[in-house]
Amino acid sequence: MRSLFSSAYFWMCLLSVVLLGPMAVYLGTQMGWPPGAALYILIAVPMCAAALSGQRFATLLVVLGAATVRWGESLHHGVQPADQFLFPFVGLCLLFLVGGFTAYVVDLLHARVEKLEVQNTNYVQQVFQLNRREQEADKPADEKVPVSENDEQTSPDPDETKADPTQGRSVDNAMLLLAIQDITRRISTHLDLDTLLPVIVNTARTSLKCGGCRILFWNSDVRKLAEVTPGANSSADHVPKPDRGMCGWVIEKRQALTRKDVEAEYALHSLKEQDPHMPDAIAPLAVGDELLGLLVIDDVEEDSPTFVRLLYILANNYALAIKNAQLFQRIEEMARRDGLTGLLNHASFQQELQELCEASASLSRPLTVVMSDVDHFKKFNDTYGHQAGDHVLREVAAMFQAVMPDHAVVARYGGEEFICALPGDDLDRGHELAELMRSNLEARTLDFDGQQLHVTASFGVTQFGKPAETAEDMVRIADEGLYMAKSQGRNQVVSNSLTESVKGSTSETINQPCK
Repeated sequence: MRSLFSSAYFWMCLLSVVLLGPMAVYLGTQMGWPPGAALYILIAVPMCAAALSGQRFATLLVVLGAATVRWGESLHHGVQPADQFLFPFVGLCLLFLVGGFTAYVVDLLHARVEKLEVQNTNYVQQVFQLNRREQEADKPADEKVPVSENDEQTSPDPDETKADPTQGRSVDNAMLLLAIQDITRRISTHLDLDTLLPVIVNTARTSLKCGGCRILFWNSDVRKLAEVTPGANSSADHVPKPDRGMCGWVIEKRQALTRKDVEAEYALHSLKEQDPHMPDAIAPLAVGDELLGLLVIDDVEEDSPTFVRLLYILANNYALAIKNAQLFQRIEEMARRDGLTGLLNHASFQQELQELCEASASLSRPLTVVMSDVDHFKKFNDTYGHQAGDHVLREVAAMFQAVMPDHAVVARYGGEEFICALPGDDLDRGHELAELMRSNLEARTLDFDGQQLHVTASFGVTQFGKPAETAEDMVRIADEGLYMAKSQGRNQVVSNSLTESVKGSTSETINQPCK
């Protein structure tokens, strides 16, 4: 009883009766309600709260307090003496019924929860005992420890105490940790996906003791899987459907799943019917809430609890390594690209052109460079503003990508200058593409902020070996052709096949103006 009066909940209930009682009498008088109606409505709230919390004495206190206030209200309204106790008694009975029913429902719910907790505890104990039996069954005969019916280990034989039965397991755990450390070190040193993926496949096959390991990347936008395993043939290998079978379950639950689990649990039997080509195990490659792909394992030698735990650990490490490689690749690509147009920048193009020149010289394959410059671009910026100029540069870059073939290497060389390398195309083909680009740009109207803009460009074209022998020569000769096109009136293409002297004098120029 002392603990009850020291409870804060008791005093809250008492305070609610003291405050709500006079308020109910006042509201009932002002609104003309029958005596006691407002009181019972207001008092029912704290009474139900006390009943739901399991505070039976507090519930009784609230009911008795309400009856007392109701009796005082009867005296205040001048109710007949015969009714002074009848009305409070009826209201008291009603509150008792509501409170008792509420307490009864709460007891039923508590009993149900306790029953579920007991069942859950029993299930956990059964699973624990089953795992222990499996571990004992996996041990060699000389390492098994007899277990009594009460699941307590019997006293070992004095001779057996000389050898620690957990020593082999400790060694296995130590070797497992060393293997995981070595795998983590190997995958963390590769920031390129092309070299990382083979390392993942090889380490997974060795550590998980499986014959097959595949990596499927997940595209959340189109909800499709793509085979990225090195050396795999996507047309020959079965790519599971992302919306059915084990694959769909793993994508939805973001948990690893084995064939053994599917066959053992009745609730998962439908997964086998959905995908007859079910692998031995699938683990999600996820970083946080982002799913990168799936790790598909086949031909497992032994599907044991150790295999499942190791699969979880490796999948998490592989996912982090893949994410780091993707971020590195994205940063590297951003460093190679022009921020405004998305084309290659000056330095990246120079590197690409150097490699193309070496390939052209060794394979005797033609290589042509087209260089262009937007005409009067400074005046255009001064007239329409730099935002309009940026819009024009983006449109010109998009047109270059649309007009030039897929094998072309297009870059923003600087400012309003663009350059394009065409491996495998000769000078005539380069001139033809430059002319197509020039005419399309001349005929096109660029819409910007309600304004109709028109721009033109000049082009210079040259071919490797005629007479350019290096990448620097190609850029310089194409730039000379561009300068010639500008000096002759702009908006034209000049193809240069130059045989230069030591001083750089021009002996032959094929000038094909368009205007």
